[in-house]
Amino acid sequence: MKTHYLLLLGLSLVLGTACNRTIALQNAHQLEDRGDNRNNNPTNDVHITTAYIGDAINHITFQIDVDNRSDQSIIVDASDMALLMDVGGDRRRFARPVHKEDLLRSLRNQKDLLETERKNANTQTAVIGGLDVLAGILSGADAVETVAVGGGYATEAVDRSQRYKLAQRSVEEELAYHEEFSLDRVMLEPGTKGTFDIHFEPPLLNAFGEIEIRCADHVYDFPYQLEVVEEKRRRRRR
Repeated sequence: MKTHYLLLLGLSLVLGTACNRTIALQNAHQLEDRGDNRNNNPTNDVHITTAYIGDAINHITFQIDVDNRSDQSIIVDASDMALLMDVGGDRRRFARPVHKEDLLRSLRNQKDLLETERKNANTQTAVIGGLDVLAGILSGADAVETVAVGGGYATEAVDRSQRYKLAQRSVEEELAYHEEFSLDRVMLEPGTKGTFDIHFEPPLLNAFGEIEIRCADHVYDFPYQLEVVEEKRRRRRR
């Protein structure tokens, strides 16, 4: 079960400060299928559908469902997918998915930084900046970015051990999620189906967009309306 997008909400409740912040999130609403040969009338018996999953702060995610009804094996490759965006006039933005290995590497780095900080905090000699990495992970920020940002969390009268356990569990579950669901490159045998997730950096645009997928010598495109929304998040004391 894909629960990683719900972790941020639950974990934010354990932060020690009480404050409101407004963040910008990218939404995407799938538009009605245009019914052309590139999309829902393939001639190769490979059927593909997509759905927008949500904004996980550092990336937005689309689910790709592939049904190989053909008599041949097919390759499904994240490098054959793109997010195209019309931003006005003749300008067009083009984004490739974030590589699965890059996501895994970032999470492994967070895990290592978190462990280093935990040890430093336990010995009261935090050279990284006492609980900054922890606070960043719990609030959905990137650990590498939060290392240099001063937080007020080290002075909070909150159970450090519990907070580290929550953060470590969050990173480990996110790693497990990407290992299982995030698309890299797979082969689908005849008569089989596959469900995969692809991720893009949030463009933070109000624009028309398309997910373009090249698979089995065909091009499939799926129209979306991108919309930026603001959301207030409140951190509460326990």
